[in-house]
Amino acid sequence: MKKKKKEKKILYQLIFSAFLLFSNAYLVKANSDILSQDSTGKYCINTEQDYYNFIENIQNYNNKTVILCNDIDISDVPEATSSFGGILNGKGHTITYASKEAKENIAVFPFRINDNGIVENINVQIDESYAYNSETDEFQTVFSRCDGIAKGITIKGNVTCIYDDEDTDVYIGAIEGNGTLMDSSIAITYD
Repeated sequence: MKKKKKEKKILYQLIFSAFLLFSNAYLVKANSDILSQDSTGKYCINTEQDYYNFIENIQNYNNKTVILCNDIDISDVPEATSSFGGILNGKGHTITYASKEAKENIAVFPFRINDNGIVENINVQIDESYAYNSETDEFQTVFSRCDGIAKGITIKGNVTCIYDDEDTDVYIGAIEGNGTLMDSSIAITYD
């Protein structure tokens, strides 16, 4: 009886192997760079790593809706290589940014929000971050550039600016661009 069960098992394994071989079927490892989706098809940022993956693959989310599903803490934000033309909805959650090391770019949203882009309903808390100015005379602390719409954004925090040329004027801003800022509050202290 055991011999027949073993023969059936081997036969099933052979049939399955033949199916894979002749049907051009193959196994695909899930791409961890792609955000998960909720039941309505919106892409979800649940963790700090999800946020970094969103930024590094931002071109994949143009004309899509991305939602922040939890409060997250970030520090080493990568710079985006493309602009964003979708919707980023924070759903009232908070992104807390802290950088103890001086950096030239400390933008919480290090991507250009293009004409079609919307960032909304997000709280930003900047905890004692250091912005270093050496080769540029300007930097942003929240948005790299917003040419779309930012609405329902609350920004609070403290930024210490370090610069190495006393004769250079430094331009500091929470937001740059030709976009629209609506129903928002910005309270950043710069030292």
